[in-house]
Amino acid sequence: MAIFSFFKSPKPKQFNFKPRYYDANKERLKEVLSRHENASESDPDAMKSRISMGFKAKGGFDRSYESKIRRKSNRTLLLVLVVLVLLSFLLLSRYLPEIVKLVE
Repeated sequence: MAIFSFFKSPKPKQFNFKPRYYDANKERLKEVLSRHENASESDPDAMKSRISMGFKAKGGFDRSYESKIRRKSNRTLLLVLVVLVLLSFLLLSRYLPEIVKLVE
C-alpha cells in the first residue's frame, strides 16, 4: 500500500470547532439555586456539597491580585537581601582585620 501512495500525499484532516458562549457565573448561580431548592438541612449529602462549594469559592479569587501580591513579596524579599548583603559587606570590611587579629 505504501508503494501505491508514494506519489499521492495525504491531505491533513480539518478541525471544525464552533465555539459557544459559556457564562461560568450563570452556571454557578444555576447550580447554587437548584441545590438550595431541593436541599434539606438534615440531608448529609447536601451538607457535604455545601461544605465543598465553600472550599471551592475561597480558591476562586482574582488571579491578577494574587500575582500582584506575589510580585510585591518578591520585591520586598529582594530589597531585604540587598540590604543584608550590603550590611554584611560593610561590617566585614570594617571589622575583618580585628577579627583576624583575634583569631591569630
